[in-house]
Amino acid sequence: MQSKRVERPGGSLLFESGPHTLRPTTTAGYAGLELIRQLDFEKEILWVSSDSTASKNRYVKYDGRLVLLRPPKRFVMDSYLFTEPLLRKAIGGVLKFVIKRPSRPAGLEDESVASWFRRRFNKHIAQYFVSALMHGVYAGDYERLSMRSTFLKVLWDMETAGKRFMKAPLEEDLLAAELKMGMGLELLRKASDSRMYSFKDGTESLSRRLREKLEGKVTIRTDSPVQSIKLEDDQIKVRTGLQSHSFSHIVSTIPLPHLFRALPNPPEDLVSSFPPAVTVAVVNLYYPGGSIIMPIHGFGYLIPKTEEGNPENALGVIIVSDGIQGQDTGKYESGVKLTVMLGGHYWRGRTSYPSDDELLTAAKSVVARDLGITAEPTVNLVTLQRDCIPQYEVGHWERIQKLDGYLDATFGRERVKIVGSAVDGVGVNDCILSARRMSKRMEELARIEEMLE
Repeated sequence: MQSKRVERPGGSLLFESGPHTLRPTTTAGYAGLELIRQLDFEKEILWVSSDSTASKNRYVKYDGRLVLLRPPKRFVMDSYLFTEPLLRKAIGGVLKFVIKRPSRPAGLEDESVASWFRRRFNKHIAQYFVSALMHGVYAGDYERLSMRSTFLKVLWDMETAGKRFMKAPLEEDLLAAELKMGMGLELLRKASDSRMYSFKDGTESLSRRLREKLEGKVTIRTDSPVQSIKLEDDQIKVRTGLQSHSFSHIVSTIPLPHLFRALPNPPEDLVSSFPPAVTVAVVNLYYPGGSIIMPIHGFGYLIPKTEEGNPENALGVIIVSDGIQGQDTGKYESGVKLTVMLGGHYWRGRTSYPSDDELLTAAKSVVARDLGITAEPTVNLVTLQRDCIPQYEVGHWERIQKLDGYLDATFGRERVKIVGSAVDGVGVNDCILSARRMSKRMEELARIEEMLE
């Protein structure tokens, strides 16, 4: 999370260079709201109503056009489904999924998201809808990402169970119910009425608030890179550039390449099996109120990998000013804010990246072609997020199993664990839920050790 307030004469702008919004009504979303409540941070939330334009209108670029995705009208014949080529060509795939009994080739333990959707729906849905979605969530290649390990895992599990449709697992339902019970009626009501939310000072303000609340209760050290993790005298010794500390258990949230450099002789085949995280350029643009006319309104649009005419390697554009209201001040409250995302899997294997000026030029080229905006933004911010999103490529589940096995064999069972975006979901709420589960597990292990003493 990275939020920056840019002060200008007459007011200020809030630019996000990481996640712009959080979703409230998933199990992970409820875990995020639980944390917000524990931090006494609810008053800082800016909600986006489910009825808002940003919640309802989302677009995909198809054949050079921005196509609105919306659910079909109920109880009436919706001509839009049959006149819009992007949607019309998807109908057959949806019918195939509904009618055909789920089956999977024998021995298939994982496959790419692209392969699964071609098999269960059709090529068109995979190429345009799913490819775009993977750009929005992972900045990744749908031909490489794992069906078994991404957030689409629920569909893989349905197929495993031989079902077309399936309720959430009982364990997840119980956890969601537990989290909602602790939220309070007012917070739960606001969450239920909203599609997404942020904070007055951006998503990064949540991590700043967490640090404020923890200071004085736990030791927080920054600018202290972990150099080695070793087992000595049945204690796990963690050495930084300044000093060493010994622990009975540790939980790592650092990126896997950094962790591998600190671990004692991790197997080379294990280290090399993990694909590199992708690098994304985030370009924020601001246009004064009345200086441009937006051809569309909504959350924004995504660009599939299969869409031609994308020399800038753009992933999508967020129309920030149509969504979150209340982050900007003064004369900047009425303008248009856009965020252009570039790179991701397109830059796989690169050792150098475009300059800030080149990225700004690329972003302006994208909005000129797609939105017809040729005016110059009066404020901009260019951020290159290096190695920012881990890639859950095919076989991710097996790589994590092998990593856990190596850690158990090296340090003892469940004494070194990993949470965070590298293993169990790349979203902010995913990481919060993963950390919550790990803290509960650490409590269980502590109780077990006390009983055995």
